[in-house]
Amino acid sequence: MYDVDQKRDWDAIIARLNSGNVSEMRIQMGSAGSAQVTAVRLKNKWNNLRVRTEGDTLILTLAG
Repeated sequence: MYDVDQKRDWDAIIARLNSGNVSEMRIQMGSAGSAQVTAVRLKNKWNNLRVRTEGDTLILTLAG
């Protein structure tokens, strides 16, 4: 799981997910609200991404 205080390079994170080396990524955000806002932004930018939240954690998987 990625650290809350870490500045994130979303392009690199999604590229790692797309590489097929991992099937799911969990990223702890600062709050449930920031997780929800980030989920919406990620869904708008990447159409092959399935994003959900559990509290302050983003859960990323590939769609399809």
